[in-house]
Amino acid sequence: MKIAGFLIFILGVMIGITAAAKLSPAKLAAEEAAATELSRWPNTVPMFGLGVVVSAVGLGLWWSAVLGERAKARAAGEGKGEGSVLGPVQLVAQIQQPLKDLAADIATLDGPGLCQRVEALNDGFVIPLADGRQRFVDRFGLAGGSEALNETAFGERMLNRVWSAAADGHLEEARSSFEEAVEAFTQAEQTVARLAGS
Repeated sequence: MKIAGFLIFILGVMIGITAAAKLSPAKLAAEEAAATELSRWPNTVPMFGLGVVVSAVGLGLWWSAVLGERAKARAAGEGKGEGSVLGPVQLVAQIQQPLKDLAADIATLDGPGLCQRVEALNDGFVIPLADGRQRFVDRFGLAGGSEALNETAFGERMLNRVWSAAADGHLEEARSSFEEAVEAFTQAEQTVARLAGS
């Protein structure tokens, strides 16, 4: 339904643009000379109106499908079942303990060991979070979802910087970047908890 609405919207825009196109000056002058009574409106107005109506119908279908999906996502968000919309929300909460564990061990890890731990975090939490980013928006709306996603995206970038610095042997930079990653994911958890409570 969403795709059909979008295609109908595009069709309406195309009809409107085509109807709004003006005749060449020579043809327009010939038509005006032949007309006994000049109208204030061009004869393409009905076709342009049709384009506007078709576009409005397409937008209506499109948004009704989008709002229906959001309503289902919010309803599913009330449950805790597997595959529910809370999956990304749970991931934000569940990444906290592995981050604390790594923070406790980071001073003793060498470059390859730190890279392995960051890869495990990425595989277990960060990639699934990125895959579920639309579900944040469905659950919390555009403003709230974007706020949470910005924080998780910053945490992801910092973890990637940790991996890169550790792979290059720059362990101090890796540790510094890791602190920023922990702070970003902690902030994301607080934001998600606030949004879920409101």
